[in-house]
Amino acid sequence: MSEEIELAAKTSAEVVTALAEKSGALAVPKEYASYIAARIHLRHYPKLIDRAMAAAEKIRASGLPGRAFSALDEPLLTKILEGMAEETDPGLQDAWENLLANALTDSDTNVARAFPKMLSELEPVEARMLNDVADEADSGNIDPDMVVVPLGSGRLGNLARLGVFRRLQEQVDTRFGTLHGPPRVAGYTFTTFGWEFIRACRTPKANGTGADTADDESRKSDQSHAVAT
Repeated sequence: MSEEIELAAKTSAEVVTALAEKSGALAVPKEYASYIAARIHLRHYPKLIDRAMAAAEKIRASGLPGRAFSALDEPLLTKILEGMAEETDPGLQDAWENLLANALTDSDTNVARAFPKMLSELEPVEARMLNDVADEADSGNIDPDMVVVPLGSGRLGNLARLGVFRRLQEQVDTRFGTLHGPPRVAGYTFTTFGWEFIRACRTPKANGTGADTADDESRKSDQSHAVAT
């Protein structure tokens, strides 16, 4: 038992270091780090520290100022750290890093309390599909409301359940201009809340300009893995 206590103290200190002294991302009180240590299994700590450092690097690359701990939504931060610690898929790990980085920085990206749960319920294939659709929207500066995902594009039902997509319905017009039958689902498009979720899972941007301050190669690498980078 004494070895477990010693290890818990060590990992708690490492989380403080990862999010504060080394990263400059956040001055975490030791009491909060101890609280996180009590909630997360010790076997997840190496991954949590790695992910926290990766998020700190993204914060530095963005040039955005970090928020003081007193200005943060502590329940939101706790849920992000818990989800980040347990995630095993590389693409989703990148999305958790982005979510943490956006929550810790002073930017115009909204990180809602619902987002950690939404991210935890995404399948990797759904994350990749969101990534592709979001890239399509960004490539031509298209209004997200104009992006239509056709039926048969993947696991759209879960994304609609989570509120990321909404169904587009059209009335069936068959005889002499007369409408018959109930509306049918023609495809899906982003909800406003869903698009906010996608933005929160993207690499932080300086001043909301949509341009990364990191070099292009780093940006392309991020884009290949994040939920909507």
